[in-house]
Amino acid sequence: MCSFGELVTAVAMLTTTAPPAFSDDPSLALGMAPDSAMQERLGAVVSVVIDTDVPQSEKMRAVGTLRTVAKDDEGFFRELFYYYVQNAHSNEEAERRQLAVLRLVDMLHVSPFAVAETTVPYLDSENATLVRIAQSFLRSVESLPVSGIKNYSYYYPFLRPEPVLPLVRRMYRQAPGTALITLAKTYEVPHCRFRRVIWAEHVIANAIWERQHGFVVKEPVHAEAVAEAGKLSQDGTWWVRLYVAEILRQHPQFRRPEIVARLVDDEHTLVRETMQFARETPKP
Repeated sequence: MCSFGELVTAVAMLTTTAPPAFSDDPSLALGMAPDSAMQERLGAVVSVVIDTDVPQSEKMRAVGTLRTVAKDDEGFFRELFYYYVQNAHSNEEAERRQLAVLRLVDMLHVSPFAVAETTVPYLDSENATLVRIAQSFLRSVESLPVSGIKNYSYYYPFLRPEPVLPLVRRMYRQAPGTALITLAKTYEVPHCRFRRVIWAEHVIANAIWERQHGFVVKEPVHAEAVAEAGKLSQDGTWWVRLYVAEILRQHPQFRRPEIVARLVDDEHTLVRETMQFARETPKP
């Protein structure tokens, strides 16, 4: 998981938004029955953690009382998540309690799989605040420390046999190359085909890197990279074509008429959704 500093950044992104109206109360959209005794216990520990008059040693002892129950990663985090959502308000006290929950996740070494198990189902919630909270927790487990490189290995259970499409959409929007390779590993494609896919991704990613870092400025994108994108756009697998669609969406220099035409009315909903840019009237 990421560092506590990165967790603080994640919660800050949430608490800078406007407080939800009552009708937008995320706790109403949880559909989760909490353990009242555990909620009370969490509240007591959090109260100790955020009390500036309590010595650090006493705070650590209070956190230590949760170590036994924290061994039930999924059940424990579900209760933590409920408690966090209950405090999803923009006031100082609520924010301090949210930060304390994030500290508990970090200090008690809650499994990233448990975090994903609880939060992934809320990615397609109709409650915008709840979606943002779920995404915040997912950011805390999918970014490798320091480098910021995405680690999607915790998502394998949500990709087979039927993938959770809101999660797949999130993966490709953030890191299309990592998402492509993750799905290739998930579905255990033949070795020779896997090598072709990762080679194409390497060529395309390298061309993007060179342009982003100023090694290629005036010249068009490498013809080899465009050719690889063209090949992948004809692949019979939707998650390969989705990679190309996302590359086209993020990097206009790859948009060749024949590739765009091939994908704009793709049979898969995520590919069509990603290609929405091609159906919009260009602004002058």
